Parts: sequence; structure tokens; C-alpha cells
Amino acid sequence: MSFSTTKLPTFLITDLFKKVLISSTNNNLPAPENMEFEEIRKPLEFLGENKKGIAIVINDANAVYITDDKLQLLTNLLLACNLSIADVAIINIANKNINFTTLKTSLNIEYLLMMGIDIQAFELPLIFSKNKVQHFDKISLLITENLSVLIGNSNEVKNEKRALWNALKLMFNIK
Repeated sequence: MSFSTTKLPTFLITDLFKKVLISSTNNNLPAPENMEFEEIRKPLEFLGENKKGIAIVINDANAVYITDDKLQLLTNLLLACNLSIADVAIINIANKNINFTTLKTSLNIEYLLMMGIDIQAFELPLIFSKNKVQHFDKISLLITENLSVLIGNSNEVKNEKRALWNALKLMFNIK
């Protein structure tokens, strides 16, 4: 057995080394408050479990994740696609510094649905047509209206819902 390939569990390492491993008596080191530290990134917070690699990005300053009425509409859309909230990750980018690169490196996604998102602010290098599925960086992308625009029963709302439904059928290969 070779010790060079043996890996110890983290809890065991922390038990073995409870005290500082390297002590410095060098007084020329900068004080911690003067040192520049890279900002520690928190894990990306989202609603759902992302079981199927589907990110739904919204921008709603009135909610942590999504308001109840919009969640109901989104749940109905997902059900029509044979999906549930557990299959997706709902990310509200309001008041957060999240762009496409952050999202892609934080989550395992194959599909990205952007609802009412400013593409330039989200830093996507594409020109988008609303309700048209596009592919970029091995991800199927779809931009559509904000969920608040899709609430209601007017003819304009029905037309927007129909256009979104047709795009979702293409995106998720629904017959």
C-alpha cells in the first residue's frame, strides 16, 4: 500500500491538525487588514433542486425567489412540459451580481430560460429573438417575457403564452 495515494477524510485532517501548521516570526508581513483577499463566493441560491439541469432566470425585485402568483403560472408551464419545480433551478437575479458566466460555473445546466432578462446586463454575447430557442456553449437558451406579462387572459397575453409554449415544445422536444 502506497501512502502517496492515500487520501484522508477532511474531518480526520482537522482533528490531526488543530493548531497552526506553520508559525511565522517574520514581522515584515503585511497586516491582515492591508492584505487583499479574493471575495469568497457564496453558493448560488435558487428555488428548486435542479434535477434536470434547467435554470430559469427571472428579475423580480419584489421577491426573494418568485412571488406566489408567478410561481403558480410557472408551475403550470412546467407541468405542461412534464416537469416540476424539483427539476429546475429558479434564480432571481434582482439586486444580485449574477451573469451568464457565474450561472454556468455555479450550476450544471443544459437549458436556460430567461424571463424578462436584459441580455446585455446578463453578459451574453448573443443577439436574441424572443421565444426562439438558441444554442450557446452547449446550453439551449430561450428568452421570453417577464412572468408578470404572462398573467391574465387578454388576447395579447394569450398570444405571448402561445409563442412561449411553441418555443418550450421545441426546447424540450415535446410532441
